[in-house]
Amino acid sequence: MVAIGESTTDDLQSWLEILRQLLALRRGGDGITVVNAAVAGQTTTEALRAMGTTLETRPDWILCMIGTNDARRQSPAADRPW
Repeated sequence: MVAIGESTTDDLQSWLEILRQLLALRRGGDGITVVNAAVAGQTTTEALRAMGTTLETRPDWILCMIGTNDARRQSPAADRPW
């Protein structure tokens, strides 16, 4: 299982880490591996651009929580977000 996203996923106290702990408690013998490929501050475009690397690992499941940073302006220039 691979998760992509931004800071709401890329955090040691995120929903993904809670899910990881629940899987360990409830399905510990199933060998489920959870990979956190999220990057804090990442936009949807950036996450989708990185999907090639994610897909190379051939995960059975891909979980995503993206979009939070899409409306954020990171540049003083109003015509570009980056």
